[in-house]
Amino acid sequence: TVHSRHAQFFLAIAAAARAAVDGPEQSQWVARLELEHDNLEAALQWLTENSIDDGARLARLLWPFWYQRGYYHEARTRFEQLLARADQISPARRARVLVSAGEVCFLQCDYAKAGEHLSAALDLVSELGDERAAATALQRLGSIAREQGRYDESRDLHERSLAIWERLGDEAGVATSQDYLGFVAWLSGDGATAEQQCSVALASFERAGNVRAIATTLINLGACALYRGDLTLARQRLERALASARTLGFQEGIAWALHELAIVTRRERRPAGEYAPMLREALLVHQQLGDRWRLASVLEEIAGAMLARHDPTRAAEILAAVEALREQLDAPVPPAEASDREAASEQAARKLNTAKLEAARAAGRSRTLEATIDLAIEAIDDMDVAGGTRDDSPAADLTPRELAVLELLVAGHTNREIASTLYISASTAGVHVSNILRKLGAKRRVDAAGIAHKMGLLPDR
Repeated sequence: TVHSRHAQFFLAIAAAARAAVDGPEQSQWVARLELEHDNLEAALQWLTENSIDDGARLARLLWPFWYQRGYYHEARTRFEQLLARADQISPARRARVLVSAGEVCFLQCDYAKAGEHLSAALDLVSELGDERAAATALQRLGSIAREQGRYDESRDLHERSLAIWERLGDEAGVATSQDYLGFVAWLSGDGATAEQQCSVALASFERAGNVRAIATTLINLGACALYRGDLTLARQRLERALASARTLGFQEGIAWALHELAIVTRRERRPAGEYAPMLREALLVHQQLGDRWRLASVLEEIAGAMLARHDPTRAAEILAAVEALREQLDAPVPPAEASDREAASEQAARKLNTAKLEAARAAGRSRTLEATIDLAIEAIDDMDVAGGTRDDSPAADLTPRELAVLELLVAGHTNREIASTLYISASTAGVHVSNILRKLGAKRRVDAAGIAHKMGLLPDR
C-alpha cells in the first residue's frame, strides 16, 4: 500500500541517519530528520498501528534525534504507546525500547518510572545476551544515582558499564562511560579525576567527529575548570561547547552550557546584564524539556546571583520552592554547588526579619514549579538587566515549520487546531509553540504575537 511504502521509505532514512548520527556528518543528518519530522511521525504512527515491531525499530532509530533536538515529550509518548503493546514486540526490540523509554523518563526526572523500565530491560537483555543494551542501561541507572546524590553507587554502575564497553571494543561506549564518570567526579567535588576522565573521553570523541558528545564533554571540562577557579579556561571550554550545541540545535547542551557560563560570568564579577540572558534562556529551555533536576540548579543560581541582594523576598521564595522540588525528586544539592546555594540562603535571610523570611519560605514551598519559573522570569525582567533578550533573541533561528506554527498561533489557534491544520500531533505542536516562545523571549502566546509583528516575522495581510 501507499502507507506501507511511505513508512518503509522513511524507516530506511532513519536507519541511514542513525548510522551517521554519532560521526562527522551528524549535523547534516539531524537537519535532514528535522526536515522530514512530520513524515517520520506519520510513518511511526502507521507502523505502530500496523507493524509494531517495525514501529519499535523506527522509534529506537529516532531516539538520538529526539534527544538532540529536545523532543522529550514526543519521545516519551511514542515509547509509552509501544510499551502498552509490549507483548507484540520481539524481545530484542522490546529490550531496546525499554532502555530508551528509561532514558527519556530519566531526562524528565521521573526516576521511579525510569528505574522500572531500565531494570526490566536488564532482566530481558541478560536472557538475550545483548551486552550493548545492558551497558547503556547501566549508564542510565548510574545517571539516576548521580542526580539523587548516590555518588558511590553511580560510580559503580558507570564502571560496570565501562567494563562491558571495553570488553566489546566499543570506543564510543568507553568514552561515554568515561565522560559520565567525570561528571560524577566534579559534581561530587573530585575535580582532578573529572579532568582526567573527561580529557580522555574528549580525545576519543574528537577522533570520531561526534560534535554532540564533544559539546557535552567540554561542558564537563568547563565545570572542572570553573570549580577549581580557572575562569579563563572554563570560559574557553564552555563557549566552544555552546557554539557546537547551537550549531546542532542540541537543546540540553545549549541550556547546560549557558548555565555554567552564567556562573563563570558572575564569578568574573561582570555586570548582571551579561549573565541574566544566559540564565533566562537556560531556564526556559530546561522548562520546555521537562528537566527538573537542571531547573533546580538554574533557579538556585537566579536566586543567589540576581535576587538575594536586591530582592530577598523573591530569592527566599524561589529557594524554598526549589528545596521542596529537591525533596520531591530526592535530589540533594550537589556538593559542587552547595557553597553558592548556602551563600544565597544566608544573604536572603540577613535581609529579612524572621516573620518575613518564614512567610516567603511558606509561599515558596506552596508554589508549583511553573509558578516558580514565572516568578524567576518576572524577577529577571523587573531588574531590567536582561533588556536584550527579546529583541536580540535568535528569531532568525525559527525553522520554516516554526514560522508556520507562529502564524497560526498569532491567529489564536490552540495546539490541537495547529496540529490539525499542519497534520502533526498535538504534542509536536506544543513542542513547536514552546520553542517559538523561548526563541522570541516571550512568556505567553499573546506576547509572542506582539514580538513577531514588531520583528516583521509575519506575512503582510
